[in-house]
Amino acid sequence: MSLTKVANGKIVTNTNVRIPSSCPFIANIGESEWGEDGEVADLVNRYGIFGVVKPLFRTRYSSNEVIFVIEINEQYYIYNGESGWVQRIVTPTDLKEIVDFINEQGWFRLETENLDA
Repeated sequence: MSLTKVANGKIVTNTNVRIPSSCPFIANIGESEWGEDGEVADLVNRYGIFGVVKPLFRTRYSSNEVIFVIEINEQYYIYNGESGWVQRIVTPTDLKEIVDFINEQGWFRLETENLDA
């Protein structure tokens, strides 16, 4: 399966799960931020996480926060685009369950753990 697809004329991450109703796809995924040698890969490498970074979705653009849900090596993380902190999502562990949980309770109620650099 390809990492990206075109939806409504924008390049987005290819996933077979409907994203949370409150979160837009991350559109026009660029190599400088999301690529193998991009900013986010450099950031998570400091936490000992290596692999392809798949940006899945983010908080609404009208939100005061820039929070992304990303996937690396079949593990899901919360990434704060402003401060740079990364947390591993402990539960739920399945993308569909994560989406359902966010729809029902919000991303901030996910069980996460801080990563040590």
